[in-house]
Amino acid sequence: MKKILIIILMISALLIVPKKYVFANDSITYLSFNKLLAYPQIALDAKNKNSEDNDENHLTPDEFVKTLESLYQKNYVLVNDDNKLKDLNKKPLVIFFHNLNYTSSTKSNGFIDKLIIDKSGNIATYTSKRSINERIRTDNECIPLLEEFIFTHPLFSQDGARATIVLNNSDGIFGYKTAKTNATSKYDIKNAIAIANKLKKLGYKFACEDFEINQNLNELNFTSELNTWNNHTSKICGETNLYINNNEKIDDFKLNLLKNNGFTKIFDNKSTNNVSGKTLREDMTLHNILDCENIYNHEIRKKLYYTVIKNR
Repeated sequence: MKKILIIILMISALLIVPKKYVFANDSITYLSFNKLLAYPQIALDAKNKNSEDNDENHLTPDEFVKTLESLYQKNYVLVNDDNKLKDLNKKPLVIFFHNLNYTSSTKSNGFIDKLIIDKSGNIATYTSKRSINERIRTDNECIPLLEEFIFTHPLFSQDGARATIVLNNSDGIFGYKTAKTNATSKYDIKNAIAIANKLKKLGYKFACEDFEINQNLNELNFTSELNTWNNHTSKICGETNLYINNNEKIDDFKLNLLKNNGFTKIFDNKSTNNVSGKTLREDMTLHNILDCENIYNHEIRKKLYYTVIKNR
């Protein structure tokens, strides 16, 4: 049955005329964030074999909050990318949250275990290897921190706009073992769906991320990945028309296949500015958007901010 579905998808890609990409709106600032270093003392410790990668690709919670404060002070406002800006004194902003999948390789590595819905009905985080009072928190990951910031700064969001959460077919969505090969997948899928539904009610959107990250998929494998998205991942987050492209280009076959399966917006990820330890130090474009020096956690990061900037 799976092979028949893949063949149908491949044939469908040949039946429509190629359409152009939907590129970013030049008037909007796009920022992207990876999951946060919930416990930076662990994540950035020299004894942690992943400390270099953690330093380069992630923010600490306090850096994320300071980023939001910097954006707010500079009159940025969160918008949905298809809405017009109502206050012309503001600057439109769209943000993406990437890699909100927590697996065995990230647990005990300075990241949370999973997202949960706490007793108050709010999105929170859970980390098992902490004291009982420290296991459930709302101050160490991007979604609960953004919610708190919007609560205290309601003008930061136009018409309830939130972030777009970018997913792929990887296991561990929101920290739940959602792959059907896992013994607990039925239970975990149920929990992941509950998280996704809660996020959608709050105003978050979802996007599908490039199937070809760090690999070169042929047409058959690309079609198989899309089939997995349609029959598994999208069942968790719901349908989306937004596909995030991380490669130089998508050939006509793959573009047609995406379009024919409802992805009417193909977003070029090169249009975003990633905010991380490395880009705070080195990305001069980002320095025109944010107050990077004040955001940067000088105390806990091993690389000196000024040293890297001066040696560019």
